[in-house]
Amino acid sequence: PPNVIVILIDDMGWKDLGTTGSTSHATPHLDALAARGAIFDQAYASAPNCAPTRACLMSGQYSPRHGVYTVGDSWGGDAARRRIVVPENRETLPGESVTIAEVLRDAGYATACIGKWNLGTARDPEHNPTGQGFDEFRHYRRMGFRDGYFDAPEAQGGRYSTDVLFDETIDFVRSRRDGPFFVFLAPDAVHTPLEAP
Repeated sequence: PPNVIVILIDDMGWKDLGTTGSTSHATPHLDALAARGAIFDQAYASAPNCAPTRACLMSGQYSPRHGVYTVGDSWGGDAARRRIVVPENRETLPGESVTIAEVLRDAGYATACIGKWNLGTARDPEHNPTGQGFDEFRHYRRMGFRDGYFDAPEAQGGRYSTDVLFDETIDFVRSRRDGPFFVFLAPDAVHTPLEAP
């Protein structure tokens, strides 16, 4: 069976990679990975922000099914800029939702969620990645970062979280090279703050 690595990049535009036509960003490593893998150029996010996009990707369901419509509560953000209020919002993926990780794990895959989960807390066994089908969850706090959503270079001796997450992914892939694996890699970059070495 094929190995599967899904990289979900928060807030990246559809044309921000060289392979998709960007002339202002140099992305040679992702372009090379895309050339050797598969590009789903008609696979659109099912929501305008991170939590519902993750819930849809993980469950294969639209927001009305799993109940994750936005990040936080339905009334979030600046009231003067709010154009609509979404229905009552869940901040976790329902435990009864069958995830892609559960399906692949049951098919004999080693599974890992590396980086940003955003569908429940790490302390909640029903709603964290290991409660949703992942064998391993390599998250920011485990790696010494103070804040799981922002680059914190001083927490890793000057290393940025994106570099650490990709190194963790390489480590997982190397340790599972003899069998099929599924990795869901979710760095916080290019999400704010816009900092890079």
